[in-house]
Amino acid sequence: MTERNPTRELTGHPTVAKWLKRQEQAIVPPWISAIQQTTADQVASGQSTKRMESAQLIELFDGIVAASRTSDTNRLNIAIQSLVADRLGRGYGLIDFLRVADQLKSAIWRSAQDTLSAEQALEAMSALENFFAHSSERLAWLASRAAEAKLAEELERARYTLAKLDHTKSDFISIAAHELKTPLTIVQGYTAMLASDLADNPRVQSVIQGLDGGIKRLQAIIRDMIDVSLIDSKVLTVSLQPTSLTEIARLVVDDLESDASSRHLSIKLKRFPGSVNNMYVDPHRINQVFSNLLGNAIKYTPDGGAITMSAQVVKDQDGAASVDFVQITVTDTGIGIAPDDMPHIFDKFYRVGETELHSTGKTKFKGGGPGLGLVIAKGIVEAHEGRIWAESPGYDEEKCPGARFHVVLPIHKELPDRFTDRLLNLEE
Repeated sequence: MTERNPTRELTGHPTVAKWLKRQEQAIVPPWISAIQQTTADQVASGQSTKRMESAQLIELFDGIVAASRTSDTNRLNIAIQSLVADRLGRGYGLIDFLRVADQLKSAIWRSAQDTLSAEQALEAMSALENFFAHSSERLAWLASRAAEAKLAEELERARYTLAKLDHTKSDFISIAAHELKTPLTIVQGYTAMLASDLADNPRVQSVIQGLDGGIKRLQAIIRDMIDVSLIDSKVLTVSLQPTSLTEIARLVVDDLESDASSRHLSIKLKRFPGSVNNMYVDPHRINQVFSNLLGNAIKYTPDGGAITMSAQVVKDQDGAASVDFVQITVTDTGIGIAPDDMPHIFDKFYRVGETELHSTGKTKFKGGGPGLGLVIAKGIVEAHEGRIWAESPGYDEEKCPGARFHVVLPIHKELPDRFTDRLLNLEE
């Protein structure tokens, strides 16, 4: 932003300047006394106006005199700059500086009434009005610049603090995930032993099945936590292999079919383009992406809804790409995403809606979860040099406007020599 000093067309009034100088003793001491009157609140807050030294106030008055004599505001501007700069960071605001100008104007008006006729007093104040307005404008401009600088400093400090907190949270995720793996493995081992030793006891087998389900759920959460820590550390790697994207999508749909059927949801997998049936991706990681997107669609689509997965080949708009791209879209007839939530859905641990109202199942309507699925999907897609984003008309549990998630991946027909940082200029 370009900084512009407030400017105003000013005309000199030598006669008024001479009168001001003659009345200096009648004007300045009462003005300084009024400025340095301290209220109990100002003392308590440490913002006593007595800190406005007399020498600086006298220089401000002399600046008014000099400006009214020649219309040159250089000396006045320097005096205003000194007054404001000396108080930066000491709790002074615009109102404190404007009070200085208003008190000076009042002091001059009183002196004019005492020494001049009514007509002369009005003429003098009219001649000085533009200089007072210039002073107020410059005070306001300097004060706003100081406030902006202070706000920028506070924002930078807040960003630093948030970055430190995020780093600490990432470290905790990594440590917690690895610390949980060992005891969970032990529990899993003992559960397997019990299942073998008590194979003839149906009641115990039922309990063991429940334990096994809980263990697998915890293992999935731990894997997600480890993946997030890898993404945060920017060390998530992908192992590219010639893969059929259609087959990965089919496997994911088959895996989630029973969950969808239990809630009378339909999942339609539209025919993928033939060119994506032999492309280099990491099959395990892309399976995670599709599973998270379809699982999310199931979770936020009411019973009886529909989910569709489709794909189409797209090209880079500038024509510079040496490969084509495939855009996979997961569309649902769910409750949608609120505009306020949209910028945060790919943030760690972010969950839409009131968490205390969530059910516990991963694929139940508005089911629970740690809020890591979309974070992991985004990290995996970007590791493939792709993009992921979401669209939704809004959130409505009655009208169910739905949501669409888009994933764009490069169609590598040969193993690329290296990944680049080239941005994909594809419209969302």
